[in-house]
Amino acid sequence: MKKKLEWKWIVFPLIALLAAALDLITKQIVVSTLPPHQPVEFIGVFWRWTFIRNTGVVFGILSGLDASWKPAMLVATNLVVMAVVVLFYKNLSRYIRDGKPEIWGRTALMMIMGGAVGNIIDRIINGSVIDFIDWGINHQARFFIFNVGDSFLVVGSILLGILFLFFEKKEPKPDTDKVESKK
Repeated sequence: MKKKLEWKWIVFPLIALLAAALDLITKQIVVSTLPPHQPVEFIGVFWRWTFIRNTGVVFGILSGLDASWKPAMLVATNLVVMAVVVLFYKNLSRYIRDGKPEIWGRTALMMIMGGAVGNIIDRIINGSVIDFIDWGINHQARFFIFNVGDSFLVVGSILLGILFLFFEKKEPKPDTDKVESKK
């Protein structure tokens, strides 16, 4: 018997595709319009565009490490994350309540996937990830510079965490009185 293709296997991956495309398009715009390492104020000093190449992982961790194995390790780690996202996506109904929470869970997972895909493509093509969103209070107190893909990763992860905290699908507990009375 032929299994019918479910809409969740078509619609939600489009979210990941859109997130990855938006990430890669914005990075291309940054490369073609901004000079490296020269902040351009967007909303005063609070929000600037600063084009940098991140050779590390999130928030520049491992950027200073100069090892020949680092690029392959970073790509492999990204692929593992993507595999875990696919596994969770496939089995999400076991963990999060049906209905709107599950829909939001699938959306969150595809946001994470889209951000990861955008960053892995960037890393494979450029050997680094292009970051450019630069937030801070003043010239000294700055947050880490990040990109659109990182934003999708973080927002998707926060959303998923909230869903796991408040909409976790709990297995019904066996009634201990009935179990003991059967003995």
